Amino acid sequence: MIAVILAVLITQSGWQVVSPSQPDEYARYAKSEGNGLTSELSLSRRKCACDPKVAAKETADALLSMPGVSVKRQNVSVCNESGQHLIALGIASFADQARRNIDVFLFRRKGYLYTFVYSFQSPQPNLDVEKKLKDFCPAS
Repeated sequence: MIAVILAVLITQSGWQVVSPSQPDEYARYAKSEGNGLTSELSLSRRKCACDPKVAAKETADALLSMPGVSVKRQNVSVCNESGQHLIALGIASFADQARRNIDVFLFRRKGYLYTFVYSFQSPQPNLDVEKKLKDFCPAS
């Protein structure tokens, strides 16, 4: 029920539901921005003993190996769980619209690693979208 309400709220703000593209993904949304570019929201969960800190560090290390990429990582509370927040900038390329900057929240709940990803081509994340990501918390 919560997922349905959130999907309605997201689509009312211009986000369109699109088919998940990864096996662990349970929801995906896309939005055409005013500049002709596209932003995406991806929600996934994977059954594992994964540690969000380790996953965020490994992701940050891989991204930092790319020229011009900067990464900010911090401990946060997400969905009442201890988690990680990672923002990577400098990935996006207007020449290659598949390349996007990312804003990621990672946390564990009941044996699953949840990953909420907002990918965008603007120089900075939209803080309103970042706040919406936290609205996708799974039922306790």
